[in-house]
Formats: sequence, structure tokens, C-alpha cells
Amino acid sequence: MYFCKNYFLCSKSFFKLLPHEQLIIEYFSGPVSWYDLVEMKRREVAEPNYNPNFNVITDIREAIVNLDALDDVESYIDFLKSNQKSIGTRKTAILTNNSEQVIHSELLRVMKRDLPINIKTVSTYNAVFEWVELLPKVAQQIETYLDNLTTEFYLVSTN
Repeated sequence: MYFCKNYFLCSKSFFKLLPHEQLIIEYFSGPVSWYDLVEMKRREVAEPNYNPNFNVITDIREAIVNLDALDDVESYIDFLKSNQKSIGTRKTAILTNNSEQVIHSELLRVMKRDLPINIKTVSTYNAVFEWVELLPKVAQQIETYLDNLTTEFYLVSTN
């Protein structure tokens, strides 16, 4: 259950580049729209260490996904296609915990068409780490990092 005294102030999105692991971690919490994904990707691509071939873990377990318009999905896909720096061959694991998030993830997977991004919707850390092929030691560090983000989100959203 999502509790927040100020619904819109509780929205968070950020990313972390891990060049040595050739990995990008994306985290979303609170209300999330396709526009938020575009803005996140713009920030990522602007980073000096960004590489479009890095695998991606996108954690949307604490996100409230806005699925209002298919046009918004198309806009996100068009943004990716028009931004050559964001296009690379990679695997993306989208970590979910409810049916609305699964729909969001699968919609993106189906509509990405010609982009060389392999997307998998998952609900466990093991599935994430297997899909993006992380070593156990690195996987444990990533799991701890994501758990800490989730804990931080709950502390902020209940105040």
C-alpha cells in the first residue's frame, strides 16, 4: 500500500551508472508517467560515463504507474529512436510487484519494435540478476542498494 501525505512530492526517480559492471540502475517511486521516463533517459544520456550498451535494471516496485494514454508510450519510443546516443544492444530487467506495473512493462516490451533492447518483466531479484548476468557478489550489492532505496522511500512517504 502506498501512503504519502503529499502524493506528488513523494515521486522519485533517479539512476546510477556502474561502468565496471556495465550496468545502469533506474529507480522510480510514487506517481510515474511516460514523461518521467523520458526525463530520466535524458539525464542518463547526458552523463559522461553513459553507454547505451550497458544492461539496465529498472525498479518500479514502488511506482504508481500512469497508463492513461498509448500515445505517451509512442512518444517515449519515438524519443528513444530519435536520440541515437540512447540506442544500444542491451538487456533491461524491469522489476515489478503488481499487475499494473507488469502491464506497463509488457506494453513497453511489445511496442519498442525495432529497438535492439531486450526487455524482461520480472518480480524477483534472482530473475533480475540472471537476466542481466551479474556475478553473485555484485548481485548482492545491487540487492542491498535497491532495498535501501525502498526503505528510504517508505521513510519519506510516511512523514
